[in-house]
Amino acid sequence: MPSKTLDIKAIELILRIKYHGLFTIPATGKHGPLKISYSLAGTRDGTNVSTILFCGGMFGTRWQATFHDWIAQKHKVRVLYIDRPGFGASTPVPLCDRIATFLEIVPLLLAHLEIKHVALACQSAGTIYALNLLARYPDLLDPSYPKVTFFSPWVHQSISSVALMARAAKFPDHFLNKWNTTVGFMMKKARPALQASKIAITTIASNFAFAHVMVAADKRHQQRDEACIKNYGIGLAMKREMEKLIIKSTFEESTLGANEEIRLCLESSLEVNWAACKNYEEYVTIIAEIWKQRVQNGATKLMVNVVLPEHDMFVGKKGMKYFEDCWAREKAGDGIEVKIINARGHDHESTISPSRGFLEEMFEDIGTRAVGDHT
Repeated sequence: MPSKTLDIKAIELILRIKYHGLFTIPATGKHGPLKISYSLAGTRDGTNVSTILFCGGMFGTRWQATFHDWIAQKHKVRVLYIDRPGFGASTPVPLCDRIATFLEIVPLLLAHLEIKHVALACQSAGTIYALNLLARYPDLLDPSYPKVTFFSPWVHQSISSVALMARAAKFPDHFLNKWNTTVGFMMKKARPALQASKIAITTIASNFAFAHVMVAADKRHQQRDEACIKNYGIGLAMKREMEKLIIKSTFEESTLGANEEIRLCLESSLEVNWAACKNYEEYVTIIAEIWKQRVQNGATKLMVNVVLPEHDMFVGKKGMKYFEDCWAREKAGDGIEVKIINARGHDHESTISPSRGFLEEMFEDIGTRAVGDHT
């Protein structure tokens, strides 16, 4: 019997059932039935398994699980990725309902999966969703080790003063209505020619952690392959084949949500409302008081880790300093313990690359603190 070709093996890997969960929320007086597509990396089932709910960036869909699965399995954690409205099979919703719908989805999906508690993690645009989850559902966090990790957190351009984002906020509606197809074209058709352009690459590559096997360019192929196996559990050729298939699959599914995500991040529409985290400084003040009271009542302190890259073209030095200052010791109070991690040599997207260490450190930390029944 002939051996399977590389492309067939790659197809089999990305079609694993755990990457393609589907759940439907029944209709209510406010909306019709809502379909939700999601994926799981690492351990799918079992008691005494810590679960991480990962809120990815703008294109940080359930496909992220395919490249995070290896290290999640290594550290015996389960990681849940949810396609936000308008991505994958998830039902689109109006921009004004985007955050509220996500807040409705999460507890229902966790109950469906019989997951009682999670650790929260997010990157870039996912910051807005994670902050709202933390404010609305503090009891969803693991009571033995409540933790949230921010990778390259998003900061609005009115604070960061990043000119690129200020210009993007002025994009006309007809352009934003085609944002998903513009990015899709760059990734599917023009990607080889755009490797030198950070604007093109960081639009989406960060959220799949593509092309981040960080070894020197002059190393031999064998060394690169070994590094890829160590970080992803697959060889370099297989990873490249999977990248191609996932890009193709992503844009064959719905990506209409991206047109609303960019409006959300930039607050470029009157329909946009960041809800609980409209003002980060006020948000931290409120969260600090909540956790101060919880700790006084016997709860464990909230652990907040913030991973800040050395260079962030979307948030800039000013934006990163602002986010760090919001979580300063005197503002976080007695109920929150904050750790700021300065990721030297990193940019906005590489902080969540499996080959760069910080994601694995989080998985390991959560995995080693599994206590009791986490399902």
